[in-house]
Amino acid sequence: MEVQLEEEYNEKQKVLKEKRELEAKLLSAQSKVTNCDIETEKRLKKDLKRTKALLDDAQIMLDHIKSNAPSKREVAQLKSQLEESEFTCAAAVKARKSMEVEIEDLHVQMEEISKAKQMNSCCILWTS
Repeated sequence: MEVQLEEEYNEKQKVLKEKRELEAKLLSAQSKVTNCDIETEKRLKKDLKRTKALLDDAQIMLDHIKSNAPSKREVAQLKSQLEESEFTCAAAVKARKSMEVEIEDLHVQMEEISKAKQMNSCCILWTS
């Protein structure tokens, strides 16, 4: 009976030792998980702050673009003004070409008058 009691005692001690080792491993694992969780939480918080800052910047840029973008009405008005300017420019070019032709005609007429004058002067000189 003593031997049996001693065996049971030794077995109980062995089981208690295993229990303490398992509890130590469990605490160590929990500590690692907790540290991992804390680090992950810190990293996620940092990522969240960065993401919020980027989102705020993007929103500011969108607001800026919207406030500076011309409206459809302004674009239509500018197109209309451009068409009017192109029409006016075409009319001015046509008028300039017409005037150039007229100036050329006047130069030709002046040359003819000048030649006629010279001929008349020569004729008057010969007859005198």
